Amino acid sequence: MAVWGNCPAAHLHMGRPVRRVHPVQRELELDGGERFEYGQCLICTGTSVFLPPAEGMDLANVCCVRAPQDARRLKNALETQRLRSILVVGASMVGIKVVELADQYGIACTLADGAPHLFALAAFQDTAERIERYLKSRGISLAFSAMLDKIVQSPKAPSGVLTAIMKDGRQLPADLIVVCIGARANMELVRGTPVATGRGILVARGMRTNVPGLYAAGDCCEGYELQSKEQRNIGLWANAGYQGRTAGANMAGADESFDYTILHNISHFMGIDFLGMGDIVHPQPGDRYRRWQRGTLYIQAMEGADGTLKGLNLLGGAAVSGIVKNHFMKRLSGENVQLDALSRCQLKNAGFPQNFIDYLGGMVYDGA
Repeated sequence: MAVWGNCPAAHLHMGRPVRRVHPVQRELELDGGERFEYGQCLICTGTSVFLPPAEGMDLANVCCVRAPQDARRLKNALETQRLRSILVVGASMVGIKVVELADQYGIACTLADGAPHLFALAAFQDTAERIERYLKSRGISLAFSAMLDKIVQSPKAPSGVLTAIMKDGRQLPADLIVVCIGARANMELVRGTPVATGRGILVARGMRTNVPGLYAAGDCCEGYELQSKEQRNIGLWANAGYQGRTAGANMAGADESFDYTILHNISHFMGIDFLGMGDIVHPQPGDRYRRWQRGTLYIQAMEGADGTLKGLNLLGGAAVSGIVKNHFMKRLSGENVQLDALSRCQLKNAGFPQNFIDYLGGMVYDGA
């Protein structure tokens, strides 16, 4: 998106992709070489799927899931091929939804990942193990600490069986292999320019880059993250929406900031509601874990030696997860941590234990 000079009206340039941004000159270069001046420019180019540099990624029944055409290709394979087995490489929020699809179609499925457990960046090991036991009870096979080396096709089945060979020698056969490893920020428009980049285009809290007149928002950028107080690339829909709104306001002359990005993931699959928020993977000496359980509701928290709530997992409680998330963010930002009466009642009605409600609300933890 760009505003051409002082143009009072919007102009759409459909079918004319931008090839390059020249931020010093404040110009956009289109695919055909034509250049336009801009007054303010917002880059929101998102991400592209990351595929490992492994042999066999171009085989016919190897696919990824990122763009609409990927989803259509997967849907076509599920509906037109007589698939007996699917291998999902990547125990991510995307990967688990492909596992759910395989389960719905009654196709045997294996989920593999190089990490030691499911949702390695979002779930504590105890939480992950609970989910893994459930997946196994549904007939899902699991292969962890399994890094993909290459994919080969059986010479005896020229249109059928593939085998993923892992770096530790394990061989995982399947009729269809779906790779869900991750994504990378699309920064090609500014490579080689003065625009500062890391794992994404670096932006301040107002979504401004280090070059005047140029903004970035969404999955392509690294914005301020509340917990680490650093710039991080967190590709979530809610973040992208708030970042875009902040950038648009500032491009129009306002002075707004987006200060509340945190690591968080919410997913529903195979009857499970999972919520992970905060820093799960960097425990420090003195950190301790808290656990609460009532029926199918399971809660695990990681707390710093100074009492700071650092990370949280929920299994269940999806209807009130927004209350938990918002209060978690308030605790991180140092705001008043007291839960109001309505929030307490909503959490209690949703089955949350009273001692967890007190803990989240900043009251003395009773040790239960």
